[in-house]
Amino acid sequence: MVLIIAVAAAAVTLRVQRPLRNAQMADVIGAIGQFDFTTRSAAQSQDRPMRIVMDLGGGLVSLTDADGKALTDAGVRMPEGFTLARVLVRAQSANGGSMTIPCSAAGYTPTYAVNVTGGGASRWLVVAGLSGQVLEVENEAQASQLVQAAK
Repeated sequence: MVLIIAVAAAAVTLRVQRPLRNAQMADVIGAIGQFDFTTRSAAQSQDRPMRIVMDLGGGLVSLTDADGKALTDAGVRMPEGFTLARVLVRAQSANGGSMTIPCSAAGYTPTYAVNVTGGGASRWLVVAGLSGQVLEVENEAQASQLVQAAK
């Protein structure tokens, strides 16, 4: 009897954890897209170039001016168990350290892709350089293809 209750409890826990992880992943992706939008808007309204800095090791997306000076304490920090695994920008890629994405005073960036991992899942998002539109794609090959096509 105790074994049956334990197995049932474990099954319920597993059913609840998957939607929670999916929701956390959606939140992370949404936060990165919103941060990109905020950066573009700030660059336009202040009429000056800025940079989005992806710190893969520290799991932080932050904002600096064109000289690298931090503009705000705000940023996107990956929740526990989530990482920025890889970033693709133009012909460059990083899977460690940091990657800087320039944003012009007009609010344009190069098209870039970010791989977020966590909760047993891996998601690629591609941010279109001219529009800031965020697309989720299936894998690195698709992300790389979109980044390269936007050159």
